[in-house]
Formats: sequence, structure tokens, C-alpha cells
Amino acid sequence: MRVAAADDAHLPHRACGPRDPFPVLVALTAVKKRWQALVLGGIAVLVALGPLVWLIGEARALFVTSTDNAEKASALQAVAAIGGLAATILLIMVTGWYAVLTRDILRQSGPIVETDLRMAFMAHGSAITGPMSMMKQGTPDQRYDVPAFAIEVRNRGNAGVLVTRVAVETEAGFSIIMTQSVAGRTPPLKLEGHSSETVYLDHDMVMAGVSVWEQVMKTPSRKLRAVVSLGSGVVVNSGWEMLP
Repeated sequence: MRVAAADDAHLPHRACGPRDPFPVLVALTAVKKRWQALVLGGIAVLVALGPLVWLIGEARALFVTSTDNAEKASALQAVAAIGGLAATILLIMVTGWYAVLTRDILRQSGPIVETDLRMAFMAHGSAITGPMSMMKQGTPDQRYDVPAFAIEVRNRGNAGVLVTRVAVETEAGFSIIMTQSVAGRTPPLKLEGHSSETVYLDHDMVMAGVSVWEQVMKTPSRKLRAVVSLGSGVVVNSGWEMLP
């Protein structure tokens, strides 16, 4: 359970908690991955060069000890053939390693967006948020008596991103799109790197939408998830949450 100031929801803050690591941890993870890629690349180089070095040594010994020019020529041809094959394999390995490392660096330099759907109870410019099971349990404090759905959007990357739409979606594909936040900013909004934003949807309006959909389709919709659309065209979904 979290207590947050709803009036300050528009202020970006560091993503904290088990699913919101500090930016330092994100950076350390990136460094760890780069070192892993470096080690794997070194192993690949050794694997490719090892047989070549051994073959060169054998060919050199044959070239020194042999008096037959035909054997010497055969040894040189074998070294050239195996050397070319090893160089090709080495080039492929190094290119693949560089591509993986570059992709990781670019990924860490861009936005990394996650979202969660949570239950909230609001009062007097502040809110208590927690898991969706709070909907069945009710408010933990009678002073917080206004239910709402809280959609938390986190950007763990280094670059900012534009959030263009926030919605709640049912398992049947029916969406309740937020046009105005109960508290905080309303999309479109800019989410800077290593920051998060929480927007609040009116609980009664969302449940009314779910109820209408169930009546029209004659099918119950007991699962909800948060759907966040970004300016890049990417859509980020939360996990499914069961309604009580």
C-alpha cells in the first residue's frame, strides 16, 4: 500500500520499489550486460584462434623437419585454407558481439516504459494506492472514501517519452479511455527519463463502462489491464488484474 499526494502527481519522481529500480541500478545492469558481452566476445575470439594457432604450429614443425617440397606446399595450403575459415568465423563472431552490445547500449539510452493498474482511495488531495484486491477489501482508512483506478507509468530509460493515451482495457478488448484525470496531469504528457507518473481514473465511470459492455455483449468481463500508448506508436500493457 502506498500513500501519495494526488496534487503532486504531476511532478516526475524517481521510480522506486521492486519494479521501479533506481537509475543507478539500471546503469549497473547495463554495465554488467556490457561486461558479459565483452567476456563472451573474448571467449569467441579464443575459440576461433585456438585451432588456427595449433595448426600453424603443426605446419611450422612439418615445414622445418620435412625435406619434401610437395609436403611443404601442402602444409602451406592447409594453413591458408584453415586460416581463411577461422578468420571468417572470427569476423562473424565479432560482428555478432558488436551488434548485441550496440543494441543493448541503444536500448539503455532510449525510453523503457512500464505500467501497472492499481486500486486507489482518495481524499483531500492525497491518495492511498495498493493492489486491485483492495477493491474487495475496501478503504483501509475511512477518511479516504473516494475509490479510483490508479495507472502508474514508469520510464526506466534515459530518454524522455510522450504518453499520448491512457486507458483501461477489458479481456474482451473493450477500452475505457481516460479523457480527464481525477488528479494529476491528463495525456498527452511528457515523461522524462527515470521518472514516473500516476494518473487516476474515476472508479464509478470505469465500472459503468464495464457493466454496459457486459450487458451489450452478454459476456462477463472480469479482467482489466492498463494500456498506455506512446508517441512512438508503441503500446505498453500491464498484467491482467481480476475484478472482485
